[in-house]
Amino acid sequence: MDIKALDNFFNYEPFIDQEPQIIVDGIIQQAEKYLPAEQIAGIQKAYEFARNAHGTQIRLSKEEYIVHPLKATEFLMEIRPDIATIQTCILHDVIEDTTTTQKDIEKEF
Repeated sequence: MDIKALDNFFNYEPFIDQEPQIIVDGIIQQAEKYLPAEQIAGIQKAYEFARNAHGTQIRLSKEEYIVHPLKATEFLMEIRPDIATIQTCILHDVIEDTTTTQKDIEKEF
């Protein structure tokens, strides 16, 4: 991460009143540069699963809960992770913060 990106990180503005799908679209655009086409749909699938699991949860920042794992995934994309790693990052708060279980995730993914 360059110094400008780091500065932007520390001056973070909450992602409010915007559709999180915008973040997912950017993640997908990056992934399309190196992942096989048949794996790309797995990113959207993980997002939809996580977003449904989090429902209407809102963080203290007023962001939807799903924004944090998506923003974490944006940073992760710098190292060109495989599809399982991308999905895991998107799903990383689901078990901790929802009633979804590990078995639920294993069944779906």
